[in-house]
Amino acid sequence: MLNVVPGAVLMAGTGRTSAAPAGYVEPSQPGVAAGPTAGILRANKVIITGAGGGEFIYDAAGNLRSANVGANTTDPIQGITCFQGFSTFNGFGAVITLLSTSLAAYFQYVDQGSAVQGNLSLSQASRPVTDPVTSQAVPAGEQIWNGTLQFITPVAHPGSIGVSGAGAFFLGFMLFQQSAGYVFDTQIVASGFIAAQNPAPAANSAEVWHSLGTLALYTVNTGRYRLTSEGELELDIVVTSAGANASSTAFSTTLAAPYVPITVNRNPAMGTNRPVTAGDVSPRLVVSVAGLVSVVQTANVTATLSYQGVLPLN
Repeated sequence: MLNVVPGAVLMAGTGRTSAAPAGYVEPSQPGVAAGPTAGILRANKVIITGAGGGEFIYDAAGNLRSANVGANTTDPIQGITCFQGFSTFNGFGAVITLLSTSLAAYFQYVDQGSAVQGNLSLSQASRPVTDPVTSQAVPAGEQIWNGTLQFITPVAHPGSIGVSGAGAFFLGFMLFQQSAGYVFDTQIVASGFIAAQNPAPAANSAEVWHSLGTLALYTVNTGRYRLTSEGELELDIVVTSAGANASSTAFSTTLAAPYVPITVNRNPAMGTNRPVTAGDVSPRLVVSVAGLVSVVQTANVTATLSYQGVLPLN
């Protein structure tokens, strides 16, 4: 209901006009005047108070599009819940944004294009709170809840992420997906280590060691591989033959494509505890373009061979 007092417009949910505040001086001119056309209200001040009070904006079809309320309430036409603060709606009754004056926080939601309420997609809070729309616990600071932060900018002015100040840090896993690479204008300091992305089987996770499997007629003390952050193949191998080995034996695991040399085989020398003997084959490792990792040495000997190192793949 609209109640007019000199110098102000009072919209009270109770339908009553509240007493003027202390220090109020009645102006010489009334505060409400006719607008330039029918249906337009012009006022010097608008005061909204009382249970259910608020400013509700509807589209031409009568669907709620925004609400500015001083307490949790429902809109008077569609009965849609409106939380304290300023909310916008998608025309179907679902909340799109909420600037909460009770929580000193801002929330943004995924628009499902229907009355189904979307999940939280962005939050900004000055303290830990609970989102009143989805009941999601929200930490202090700015959070992106849908997992995507994308910068769309002109080529001459690329997007950037800045982290500064003592103790500033990124929390969790960050994935960079630009094929041309990235340029960092200062050193990168890692408290742990910088890992490559695991190409398989777990996408978007840090690389781990993978097993090379078994090696026929050898004891495999260590047989593993992984990609380095430089895009090279790292191998850690220690094997022992007991006198019945073939001259060339491949591990049972064939490397997947991301770990395989592109054009030529790699043939690094292996260390051995076997004394140098005339006519022996030089112990070596062969990583083929087919993804086979083979140990090559003189057949039918007893020896422990090892290789720890990285190999370029391009």
